[in-house]
Amino acid sequence: MVLDNLISIDRQLFLAVNSAWTPFLDAVMKPLSAVAVWIPMYLLLAVLCFFPKSYSARGGAYALKRPVRRDKFWLAALAAVGICILGYLACDWGSNLVKALVARPRPGYDAVASAGRFPTGTGSPYGFFSAHAANTFCFAMLISGILGHRWLRIVLLVWAALVSYSRIYLGYHFPLDVAVGIIYGICVAILLTCVYKFAIDTIANKYRE
Repeated sequence: MVLDNLISIDRQLFLAVNSAWTPFLDAVMKPLSAVAVWIPMYLLLAVLCFFPKSYSARGGAYALKRPVRRDKFWLAALAAVGICILGYLACDWGSNLVKALVARPRPGYDAVASAGRFPTGTGSPYGFFSAHAANTFCFAMLISGILGHRWLRIVLLVWAALVSYSRIYLGYHFPLDVAVGIIYGICVAILLTCVYKFAIDTIANKYRE
């Protein structure tokens, strides 16, 4: 009964978001939801990891708390990029695994399909949980924590929230799919931050200035 009520509320919330469309929002949400659009941003932030001056001097940059020799700083940068790639894989594989196990239909394959709107398609049959939401929040938490800039964290979290919203707006996910994806992505980021700190401590202890 509780699960039925939760699903009913989830469907109602989906229809409320999905039906509140305008031509302007369509023009904004479609590119927001496209992975390829954000590849230049990912590459730029990855490149910045290789420049010590890109890191906050206030302490958010774990690599600079225990300074690594400049000629070995590329190892710290590789650790940063590597941990972000691990985050992507953990979120993507985790989402695919849960989708197969839970097998909850996406809105386009659900009872709400006749009342929904799917301007860019319905996606694959199963949608719980959202890989977009997990990946964007995981990346936002990881890279902003690594570089250490508060303004970057705010910008990236707003970006991740908008991407997640776009998944409901475009009809790919129910709100619950997105909410669980966000929680999963944040949990993965917290775990991988600990792994990153360990890697940085190891590099710093081996290659001290």
